[in-house]
Amino acid sequence: MAEAAALVWLRSPSFGCKAVWCASAPRSIEKTTNREACRDLSGRRLRDVNHEKAMAEWVKQQAEREAEKEQKRLERLQRKLAEPRHCFTSPDYQQQCHEMAERLEDSVLREVELLGLEKLKCELTARGLKCGGTLQERAARLFSVRGLAKERIDPALFAKPSKGKKK
Repeated sequence: MAEAAALVWLRSPSFGCKAVWCASAPRSIEKTTNREACRDLSGRRLRDVNHEKAMAEWVKQQAEREAEKEQKRLERLQRKLAEPRHCFTSPDYQQQCHEMAERLEDSVLREVELLGLEKLKCELTARGLKCGGTLQERAARLFSVRGLAKERIDPALFAKPSKGKKK
């Protein structure tokens, strides 16, 4: 029995055996270069501490970035303002444009007047607009709402809803 106890005692691993094993296999134990996963004395990971420092620095530089962005915008505006702009200052051209606009409006009103009172009345009632007045008033009213959506037309131009005929 004493021998058996001695065998058990001899077979149990000791610190010396571990040291021999570690010394015989140095390739399996490598020094790490990743210090980010380590913890500081307060128990926080260094990666978190470094990230907080970087964020604080980024926030400090935010005003600088905004100022630089504004400076670039102002420089771009100055370049655009410095470029000469081409504009038509010819009095002949302006006179021609004005005359053409007047002739166009006159010709449109003349054509609408040729349609007659009844046709204008039908067009105005189809759009739900007031249909009274002279030929020129009706034509002007119809001309003023051309191309507009119903929501964009002046409410004063709409006819009042009829109450229905009493018998």
